[in-house]
Formats: sequence, structure tokens, C-alpha cells
Amino acid sequence: MNIHLARAKKDAIAGKPYVVQLPWNSAVPFNEDYIKAFQSYWQALGKQIGTPVQPVSFPSNLFRRSIFWP
Repeated sequence: MNIHLARAKKDAIAGKPYVVQLPWNSAVPFNEDYIKAFQSYWQALGKQIGTPVQPVSFPSNLFRRSIFWP
């Protein structure tokens, strides 16, 4: 993790963008009210700091959202 953060900091200083992968494990059981509230939050996550981009491949039971952070 520390190596990753050091690289992210170095890239930021160099003006390179950062893509955040935001996985959500849909196989974890939660009640429907929680899922609805969380899905709304999860879809909005990142809108304040970046724009949606194509996510990397994940296992099929994970929903994913990727944010481009300039």
C-alpha cells in the first residue's frame, strides 16, 4: 500500500491523472432498504472529484465504478 501511495503522490506532482476503482460485492447479503440507499450513494461516489471512466475487469459478482481524477 505504501508503494502504491508513493507512486500516486509522485504521479500527482507530475500532473498525471489517477483512476480510482470502486468495487461493490453484490454477493454480500443486505436488506433491500440498505441496498437502495447504498446504491444511490455508490453511484454518486466520486462525482465531486472526477468523472466516470471504463472500469478494469473484476469478478462477475462485483459491480464496479471507476472515477478519473485529474
